[in-house]
Amino acid sequence: MDSNPTPNCPGDQCLSNWLKWAHQTTNNNLTEPPPNGSKPFQAKLFEGTLYDDAAPKIRNAHEFRSAVETLAYAVFRLARNRLTRAERPRLENLVDNAIFKMLRHLQHGNPVLDQADIAEFEQLQNQVSEDRRLADRRKAAAQGIKHRLEQLEKLTPEEFEDFIGEVFEALDFQVERVGGSGDQGADLKLTRGPARAVVQCKFYKKSLIGSPELQKFLGTIHQSESQKGYFVTTSCFSLSAEKFAANQPIELIDGPRLAELVRELVALDRSARDEAESTLF
Repeated sequence: MDSNPTPNCPGDQCLSNWLKWAHQTTNNNLTEPPPNGSKPFQAKLFEGTLYDDAAPKIRNAHEFRSAVETLAYAVFRLARNRLTRAERPRLENLVDNAIFKMLRHLQHGNPVLDQADIAEFEQLQNQVSEDRRLADRRKAAAQGIKHRLEQLEKLTPEEFEDFIGEVFEALDFQVERVGGSGDQGADLKLTRGPARAVVQCKFYKKSLIGSPELQKFLGTIHQSESQKGYFVTTSCFSLSAEKFAANQPIELIDGPRLAELVRELVALDRSARDEAESTLF
């Protein structure tokens, strides 16, 4: 008798057919199944091999497909989720292991794979390379930002504006520099998706920023049709300025807060970057 008979009742009627056969068998007092394979055979619900990260190689086409799905989920989590310091390296290792084993499976000329699976794997591999290239670029940019923060007192007002633009770019904003005599109170314009904001930079060493300057800046926010404004200074804000900003779409960034943002960028942990971005918009 064939140990792996071909299912003869596929589709959503299979269970119904099987019950009809069982009822007929009971009524006829049959102890053996009818000849000629008339007993409906139920196909297995699950088949194939699940991907095993600990295994040294991919074993078959089913496991290759499972590896594609595992890799896709890991890439998604690395790009989109907030991860702990322990989770990130574990996912990075999973991605490296999966790519290595899948490449070796392809190179060894194993049984023919679904071309759609191969194409999806190649797309994911390219995405991993691009994500890591961007991460390396962000890391280099963050180190440059840290150096400029350490040299903050030596910057000119124009260099300070450039520096603040680099900080917002590292936080995934699109930055347009508009400073100058006709800036109407905005030195930078920010966009991220549908969100729009403006930034005013004040390179003061000693003077406090008061509420009158914030009132003017509020007019700039409304005039530019922005949802929010960031007032960045190397000095500090007066108590009246802080009270005014508390009820307006204005984020105040003084010297200590700026240093905190830079530290979060230099750490380059995705969860830390998410925390920095979530407090800014």
